[in-house]
Amino acid sequence: MDHSSAPYPPRSPSTITSSPTSTQLSASQNPAAAQLPHLPPLRLGSLHLNKCSFEDFLYLPTSIFGRYELEHGLLIARPMANTVHDRVIMMLLTIFSERFRGKNTTKRIFTAPVVVVHRKSSRTDQPQEQHSSDSSQSDPRIHLEPDVAIGVPLTAEQSARVSPRSQQVTFPVSNPPNLVVEVTSHNRERDLVEKKDYYAWARIVWYIIVDLDLPHRHTSTFHPCVHVGKLRNGSYKWRIYDPGQECQIPFFGKQYVDDLLNPIDAKLIAEKNVRKEKNTRAQLVQRASAAETRKRKHKERARKYKEWARSHGAVVSDSSSAQSSPERDRSRNRARRY
Repeated sequence: MDHSSAPYPPRSPSTITSSPTSTQLSASQNPAAAQLPHLPPLRLGSLHLNKCSFEDFLYLPTSIFGRYELEHGLLIARPMANTVHDRVIMMLLTIFSERFRGKNTTKRIFTAPVVVVHRKSSRTDQPQEQHSSDSSQSDPRIHLEPDVAIGVPLTAEQSARVSPRSQQVTFPVSNPPNLVVEVTSHNRERDLVEKKDYYAWARIVWYIIVDLDLPHRHTSTFHPCVHVGKLRNGSYKWRIYDPGQECQIPFFGKQYVDDLLNPIDAKLIAEKNVRKEKNTRAQLVQRASAAETRKRKHKERARKYKEWARSHGAVVSDSSSAQSSPERDRSRNRARRY
């Protein structure tokens, strides 16, 4: 077989399984094999719910088959993103870049990274004989691709310890991201129900869902919102922000829900939010300075009053507890007249 035009490096025969996915991948390497009648047409989403091994998943050409996630040894096709979906992701990238520009941070932002999760055996306990014939089904790893993830990537030394194929994994089990963002499209039920358990298993602290809530073909319901989930005791505690509200998102600061749901110009929105945050910080510094000035003036006024009270024969002590009750009353009366 000629591998000169292969979309990914050739593999040895020992690494190719007998799964339908492996057969189709071999056909993608050989255009003549793609014309065989027993193979489905090579198009986006054509491998949905087909069996796949971990090695095949890492070398799956997304330009031919589209984006997939690997769950329980099966490929789960990700729907095609729409224009609003891409704008939201672009705006998040711009906001992160503007906020951390010139700052020394180890955090990085990624789009569509590969996040590996170990599934819990309690959710997938099945008889052993069902898995003995298929190694892909017994693999406890779940490979997800969130729209956006923020975390500390592996160092060069850590990447050198793993195999070349595993280097394509952005966040392995031992190094989960700090935050993931999912922008819903036609798979919103999976983002809202299934993935929250997977990300909780991976110990990802923050899970943000920008719920565009695209109207269903048979209904007219439309209620977009932003879900902010924080991991506590193994599950996410949610706060839901509706349009017109302002939400606080880690690494992104305060953002208007309307800007997230319907971004027009990502750079302008990011610059506006960063400018607003700087103004808020300056106001807090100004308030703290004014409070310190008032405190200093109050101490100076108290010192002058004590000097005046002593010059008129009043008994004034540095400690208010050392004064008797009548003396404190007389001192307060003089302070009012003063």
